[in-house]
Amino acid sequence: MKTNNLLIISIYTSGNDPIHDLQGLLREISGLIRSTGMEAIIAGDFNAHSPMWGETRTNARGQIVSDWIASENLIVCNTGQTPTFRARGTESIIDLTLCTEGTYEKITNWKVIDDMENNSDHNYIYFEVDRGRNETANDADRRSFRWKINTLDREKVKDILKKYEEENPEGNENEKNLTDLAKEICNTAMKKRKNNARAEAHWWNRDIESKRKICIQKRRIYTRNKRFGGSIEERTYEEYRMARTNMNIEIGKAKKKCWNEICEELNRDIWGLGYKIVAGKLRKGAPKIPAETRKQALDTLFPVHPPALWRRSPVEIPEDLLIRVDELVEATSKMKNKKAPGPDGIPAAVIKTMVMESPNLFLRVLNNLAKKNEFPNIWKEATVVLLEKPKKQNTDPTTYRPICLLNTLGKLFESIVNMRLCAELEERGLLSPRQYGFRKGKSTLHAVQQVLNIAKEEMSKPYRRRGLCLMITIDIKNAFNSVSWTKVVEEMEKMSISKYLIEILKSYLSQRVIVGETFNKEMTAGVPQGSLIGPTLWNLVYNSILDIDTPEDTTLIAYADDLAIVIRAGKEEELERKAENVLNQIECWMAEKQLQIAPEKSEMILLIGRKRCKPLNIKLGNCRLEEKPTLKYLGIILDRHLKFGPHLQYVTEKATKVTNALTRIMPRTGGPGEAKRRVLHSAAESVMLYGAPVWVECLKIKKRRKSLIKAQRKGILRVSGGYRTISNEAAAVIASVIPADLLAEERAATYMKPSEIKKRERENTINKWQTRWESRKSTYLKNQCEKPRSLLGTFPCAVLGDISFMWTEFTKESLWLIQIQRFQSSSLEVFQPKGLNISGVRCS
Repeated sequence: MKTNNLLIISIYTSGNDPIHDLQGLLREISGLIRSTGMEAIIAGDFNAHSPMWGETRTNARGQIVSDWIASENLIVCNTGQTPTFRARGTESIIDLTLCTEGTYEKITNWKVIDDMENNSDHNYIYFEVDRGRNETANDADRRSFRWKINTLDREKVKDILKKYEEENPEGNENEKNLTDLAKEICNTAMKKRKNNARAEAHWWNRDIESKRKICIQKRRIYTRNKRFGGSIEERTYEEYRMARTNMNIEIGKAKKKCWNEICEELNRDIWGLGYKIVAGKLRKGAPKIPAETRKQALDTLFPVHPPALWRRSPVEIPEDLLIRVDELVEATSKMKNKKAPGPDGIPAAVIKTMVMESPNLFLRVLNNLAKKNEFPNIWKEATVVLLEKPKKQNTDPTTYRPICLLNTLGKLFESIVNMRLCAELEERGLLSPRQYGFRKGKSTLHAVQQVLNIAKEEMSKPYRRRGLCLMITIDIKNAFNSVSWTKVVEEMEKMSISKYLIEILKSYLSQRVIVGETFNKEMTAGVPQGSLIGPTLWNLVYNSILDIDTPEDTTLIAYADDLAIVIRAGKEEELERKAENVLNQIECWMAEKQLQIAPEKSEMILLIGRKRCKPLNIKLGNCRLEEKPTLKYLGIILDRHLKFGPHLQYVTEKATKVTNALTRIMPRTGGPGEAKRRVLHSAAESVMLYGAPVWVECLKIKKRRKSLIKAQRKGILRVSGGYRTISNEAAAVIASVIPADLLAEERAATYMKPSEIKKRERENTINKWQTRWESRKSTYLKNQCEKPRSLLGTFPCAVLGDISFMWTEFTKESLWLIQIQRFQSSSLEVFQPKGLNISGVRCS
């Protein structure tokens, strides 16, 4: 069907049909798309299985369809793991929705409707096409940048600062003067950005604009003459239809041309517009939220606490504790240029330039504030942006994540205070070693590894002496926005933090407000999500939960607000008793700190391998915790046996989706060069290899090692530009991409190790890779020596340095062809199988 310059193709192919019938059908569809030159959607029952669209296995039909999708640059629109087909106790995903590149952005809300009866084994599939421009103006609460950062004139900044220093020789500036000066620099040294201006699409041009004007004019003429009917209506409608068609054709040409230019531009800016489009990182406006829903969400997300009753008693700071130039420079270097500014609208690039040219100006203002132990009120305002959390219904206020956009000058002062507070906490060892969040030298993998060490220690015991190991994860409702300011100050006083820091933070936490064009709300609790010091203040409060008196063989592990409880016991009854004991203590601690647990989001899993265990009856509040077969903890999926099979399946599927998206900007012809493609491919590799030091042991199983290499294969083919039948080993060598399993082993060996060890391990990885290649080559040559006259097809034979070539037998006599895939050396060595004369070799 053709509609609105879109070709829609419905397909059905039986799983019992011969393979060549399927190949012929796919060739027919390819020819149809090329002959019409239209954007297309192909949907229907392919009866094929492949992980590319969520299946757990690949069959011959799935391999053919996958290769066809890659060769035609099509995109799979299927999302999620919901089966599209159920019959006779089996379920699978065999109904696919495919589209061409230009249509992908138009398809939204793809889903399988599995709760509607349709008298068929197949479920309904629903999606929307070309819904038009999304409303991206968040309640007017989010303010856009007021100036264009890339137009900053540094010479003008120098002149303004020099003039200011000459007019104010006494140096009695305050925070308001500094803010006004920064705004003056923005107005003078940068061009203004138009507020509420509708951004043009990246493919828009003047030709489209002129044809659009003609189309609008013809539509108005047709509308005015519609009431006359007859030939006048028909003529005006035909003119309008032709004008609309011409406009759509021009749009299609512009999109295709622009996309090719975007792909070529990746050679200059690899993380530019093309990558942002396919990776879904193109900046979109905040969602449209009704005023009533917004108010309800803000009231829920920013709870009201009793006012803090502390007293302010300013403390004099010695001269040696005043802010130094090196601290100012370090804090400025940590500011990110692309971060959205707060209510003042001052970009970080302007502050960096000002500090570089006149650091003493900032030192005078900030040290005056430090001497008064004060954080000024004009830097306490925050513009709140509500972002929707993925995979949640937007009817619940907790669906939204509130991000506070803070004033840039305030963040600079906040950063210096935070650096001093963190240094004091680490030097005196005031934080628990089992808190791994927001701390230098600690990561999620450290927390996961400690959980695994406890579980593996128990599982390593003889079977009869082996006990039970239970892991429970605790979720806290609206954690960061619910922290009591009184508790923050109490914890700092207990830890004997420097008094001047306590007084500055008392000022920082008082009289804070969140603002917008339609609301103004005073905060009474919580640390702003988006602040620099907020995570440190959270660690201060949350630290004491790790020191509660727990039963024997019970360990609490924290990463930010994620709390894991690992309990060991000999029998089920003892395990239940210990679990209820520690959960009761945690509930009491939460009540004391005015925090709430979310029992429905808390989970538990038994890490006991093949050890048998009766069903456990453990309650958290009024909710009974259910034992899960797998549990996702800090991005790593843990299973009962700690074999990491589910995790490997999860990351390979996720990496495959990333690769499928990246293939749009890595066409077989044109686009970025090989080096840029290799860097783009690393984005998929980083997804695949996250947490490798934790789960690398599972690669001892050959099947899992193969699944990792298989997930890497499609990206390697796009990097090398190789044909789909090339072997994994040859493709990796040609693309200069280390196989994923060897990379995982290298990352495990070099995790948290010095650079010397990393260099040595990279050499070991290259040696392993070379040994694997030699083994593959020798095995092949041995097989061909035994069967010299068999039909060989195309296969990789040897790689010498940067040369890769393949043998192809064209006849049963002695004529062979060497295809050189990559040639960067003047020498060429040919391996000659026994019994074959290759004197008639042609080079291509």
